Amino acid sequence: MKALKFAARACDALYLGDVEKMRELLNEAREMLDERDKFVIGNVKFFKYLFEFHYFLLKAVVEAYEAEIGAVAKTT
Repeated sequence: MKALKFAARACDALYLGDVEKMRELLNEAREMLDERDKFVIGNVKFFKYLFEFHYFLLKAVVEAYEAEIGAVAKTT
């Protein structure tokens, strides 16, 4: 259920727009990447895919935010 808890917390952070929380979750997810095969139960890979989806979504949002902040910093 670790993947499910991660997905729920990622959704909360994304909904609230809390970039600091997203960064924390992204760091936590990087540590969990090696464990993602443990999220497979029998032939059901739902939790693995759920974890990967939210990981890449968080990664994309944080990278876009940092790129936007960097672009704003360059113009000022």
